[in-house]
Amino acid sequence: MLNFPFRRKVLNVLVLGVMVASVAFSGCSPKGAKKPAPKKEEPPVKVGVAMATMEGDGYAALKKAMEKMKKTEKVDLTWMDAKNDPATQSTQVEELVKKKVKVIILHMVNPGEGRQLVSKLQEKQIRVLAIERLPKNVALDGYVTPDYLRAGEVQGQFVAGKVVKGTVLLFTGAEDTLTNQALYAGFRQGLGTGHALVIKKITVSDTIDPKVIEEEVLQALKANPNAAAIVAQSGPQTAAVIKYLQENKDKADLITTVGLGADKHASVALATGQHDAEVDTRPDLIAYYALKGAKLLAQGQHIDYDQRVKNDESDVPVKVIPVRLIRMDNTYLLEERWGDLKKEAKKAKEKEKKKAEQQESKPKVKVTEGGGKDKEQQKKTKLMIKTKEGKTIEIEIDGEIQEIKSQAGSAAKGKEAKGGKQEGGSGQGGSEGE
Repeated sequence: MLNFPFRRKVLNVLVLGVMVASVAFSGCSPKGAKKPAPKKEEPPVKVGVAMATMEGDGYAALKKAMEKMKKTEKVDLTWMDAKNDPATQSTQVEELVKKKVKVIILHMVNPGEGRQLVSKLQEKQIRVLAIERLPKNVALDGYVTPDYLRAGEVQGQFVAGKVVKGTVLLFTGAEDTLTNQALYAGFRQGLGTGHALVIKKITVSDTIDPKVIEEEVLQALKANPNAAAIVAQSGPQTAAVIKYLQENKDKADLITTVGLGADKHASVALATGQHDAEVDTRPDLIAYYALKGAKLLAQGQHIDYDQRVKNDESDVPVKVIPVRLIRMDNTYLLEERWGDLKKEAKKAKEKEKKKAEQQESKPKVKVTEGGGKDKEQQKKTKLMIKTKEGKTIEIEIDGEIQEIKSQAGSAAKGKEAKGGKQEGGSGQGGSEGE
């Protein structure tokens, strides 16, 4: 029988041998064995963005936010701008299908034609996520929209807090869309009762041409010069209101204004004190939840939604984006989107001052009407004067020329004048006089 010290030595040798063998086997791999291949990175998800229009700062901000996110979200974005033409949008959607996108973020030109367009995409197994405008009578994979009911309510509450009596001009789109319905219902709710305010609803053409919108808004404002408050529900409408107040400075302090969208032009006007308030519909958050939702849909999942809306007897999941009121004292909230608004406001004031100085330096001519009342003409006439010494002098005059008198007292009427011809400036802007 082995004694204890000897047995202990034997056991130590055996344990040491096992440890050495374990290290040897773990450190060596069988001859010819390959290392595991690195995991292949999945290609970016193809997502198409079919926009009804990209006209306006808000949509530019939305695109900028999505483009900033696409790398981290691993999404390949293809943008389409239909310029508010339904036929163009239909063609562009077909192009996105050919590009084999998995999801289309859809901003409808005409929500009433949504069923026909969306059904074709669903037949091709393409998921559809609508933003801002809900396509009518069709089931969708999701809908991301600002809280337009709340936006209208915030506008109404702001007006009610500033004005106690008078007429409120409410500009709205011509089409009876769900968005316009929600804005109006919210405004009435926010305005409340118990005051002497009269709402005058004015519809404006649904067009991407800002000049058309400007003309319609300016006409309505000139026809209602004594409005106590003006409510605009699009960027171009607000721009026209701001222009009107810049041209009628005596009314600026008498009229309360509130707009929708908080685009750059309106935000600068807030910072300069030329505009009272804007409801920000948060294009940054629309972009965030739309892109996140598109990625989830591409992976066979569902969007993160707050509520459901019935559409064609189907429940559409809806992500509602909160809105916020922006006034002069909190324009800093928009600086991430638009930059230093105080700096922009300073530039705008300098530009306006320079323009005013240029206007003052121009010759102002008043003509006397038959009744003896002075009236400054609106049209402009370029007058070219040639002297006997051969000099030519050009003068731009506000109004049309009816009669020219020389210092010697001779008169020139119509196209012919004593001592020479009058070039390009008769009673009807260059046409022959009677």
